[in-house]
Amino acid sequence: MALTVIGGSSFIGRYLIKALAGSYKEVRLGDMYPYRESVYRMQEELDTKITKHPLSYPTNLRLVIDGTENLVIVTHDYFKYAHSKNFYLTRAIQWAKEYGVKNITWVGPKELDHLVSSEIEESVKAEESARAAFPDLKILRTDLIFGQNCNSLLFQKTLEDLHARKRVITGNNGNTVFAPVHEDEVLAAFKALKAGEKVSLAGPEDLKWDEIVKVLANYVGTQNPSNAVPISMLTYFLAISEAFGDAFYPSHYQQLYRLVSKTIDISPTVRGTKKLSDFYAPGKFQGVQPLNWHRVILD
Repeated sequence: MALTVIGGSSFIGRYLIKALAGSYKEVRLGDMYPYRESVYRMQEELDTKITKHPLSYPTNLRLVIDGTENLVIVTHDYFKYAHSKNFYLTRAIQWAKEYGVKNITWVGPKELDHLVSSEIEESVKAEESARAAFPDLKILRTDLIFGQNCNSLLFQKTLEDLHARKRVITGNNGNTVFAPVHEDEVLAAFKALKAGEKVSLAGPEDLKWDEIVKVLANYVGTQNPSNAVPISMLTYFLAISEAFGDAFYPSHYQQLYRLVSKTIDISPTVRGTKKLSDFYAPGKFQGVQPLNWHRVILD
């Protein structure tokens, strides 16, 4: 029995592999960039052998799917272009059908959505095409995820900046609303999915980004930073600019600015119960591992 996770190097891809690997004799990780430090750390934690497949060529995508029993496709964490994200969904389903794979799940956290307005429609069509090609496709859409093992890149970046006493990413005057959901409830929703079902999962609270930053600041033990200064506004406008943003920022950093600048409604069908403030409670902070935000792909 083989488990294949395409997009398995991402924070949620690694989390799903850790949770599911024990039930399979073989685990395959397919990704454009599978040779990341975080993947090696995961391999050291698991007894199960993981085969890594770099998906630079379509043939490799076929190889990682052929013979698998359970296929999980995670929205890719490479943000530049919609087609580079949708390719894995549409082509993987096409070839999974050829190889007789019966169990296919697509997992799409909202922060990994493509946020360039000219290409959003392409992403919607990709989902519709995937569903038409494989009606039993299981879909899990999530809001921002928090937890010990599966933590949103936006939360990681904000915690890092708060700890270093830097200004945090912001936009839309801090009014963009999120409903953060705990990793345990993401995993439970994933395991409960039925053939052909689509679940949009959100946490119990709708929180403005400014409210979330205050929770994280209290957790770190620092004051909530003020972002209403000219340099921060200039950074924000350059980062979200679809004309100039790519010239100034790596794709991850740019994506996070765009994320806090606009509301993405996943219209939740299921609500979790665990609150962000209970997990990020004052006095529990144990430090944060800095990430290299100027790499194309984060560890």
